[in-house]
Amino acid sequence: TMAMELPFGGLTDTIGRKPVFLVAVLAIMISLVVFLFSQNFYVLSISFAFIGFGRALRSGMLDVWFVENFKVMAPNVDIQPALAKAQWANAMGLALGAICGGHLPDAFGDVSLRFGFSAYDISYAASLVMMVFLFCVTIFLIKEEPRPLTPKALWGGVKNVPSIIKGASILAVTQPTLLLLLIAVALTLMATNPVEVFWPTQVKNMLNAGHANTTIGILTAVIFYCNCTWRSSVHSCKPNVRASKRRYTERGPCLPFGSSNYFGVSEQYYRFCFGIYSFFSCVGRYGNASQ
Repeated sequence: TMAMELPFGGLTDTIGRKPVFLVAVLAIMISLVVFLFSQNFYVLSISFAFIGFGRALRSGMLDVWFVENFKVMAPNVDIQPALAKAQWANAMGLALGAICGGHLPDAFGDVSLRFGFSAYDISYAASLVMMVFLFCVTIFLIKEEPRPLTPKALWGGVKNVPSIIKGASILAVTQPTLLLLLIAVALTLMATNPVEVFWPTQVKNMLNAGHANTTIGILTAVIFYCNCTWRSSVHSCKPNVRASKRRYTERGPCLPFGSSNYFGVSEQYYRFCFGIYSFFSCVGRYGNASQ
C-alpha cells in the first residue's frame, strides 16, 4: 500500500473518482479470489499485493468524492454533520462486518471444510460477494462526468511523485512541530500495530472453541462502535471550536474523545486498548467467581 500510495494517489484528480474506485474494488476482488485458492506462501503474497494495490487506489477517495458532490448539491449547507454521519455509517458497517465475519466460521465452517476450504474461508467468500455487489452498485448507481482517459492523463498522476516526496520531506524537516508529530505517529504505530495484529490469536486460546471467533468478532465490533461514539462526540464539539478558542479549550467532557488526534495519535488505538482492558477484566472477574 505504501509503495503505491503516491504514484496512484493523483489519478483520481486526472481521470476521475469512479474509474479509479472501480479498479480498486476489482483489485480487492482479485485478491480475495487468489487468497481463497492459494496453496502456498508465494501465491498468498500475490493476494496481499493486490489488496495493497486496491487500498492505495481508494485511500481517502470516498471522503473526497463525498465532499465534492455534497458541495455541488448543497453549496450553502454545513458539511460537517453530513460528513460525521457518513463516517459514523462507515464505522457501524465495520462493526457489523466484524460480527458477521467472526460468526460465519463458527456457524458454517463445517460447510466450508466439506468443499475443501478452511473454516475461515467462508468469511473471505462473504467478503467477495459484498465486493461484487459494491462493484455493481458503483457501475449502475454512481454517476460521474467522464474525464479523458489517455496515457497523458495517466502519466500526469505519476510524474509529480518525486517533487511531492521532496516537498513533503523538506516540510517535515523544517517544521519542528510537524516532525515531532510524525515521530510520535511512527512510534505509536510501531508499538500498537503488533498488538492489534496478534491479539485475536492470543485471545482465542482463552475462549471456548465453539464460539471463539464469534466472541472475537463481537469484541472487534465494540472497538468500532467506540469509534462511532468518538466521531459523534467530536462532531458535537465542532460548534465550540468555531465559536472561539476560549470555548474550545473549555469544552470539558468533549476533550478526551478528540484530543488524541491533536497529538497525532489515532483514536482507534485508545479504543482498542480500552476494549482489550474491558474484555480481560470481565474474563478475570467471571473466572474468579467460578473458582
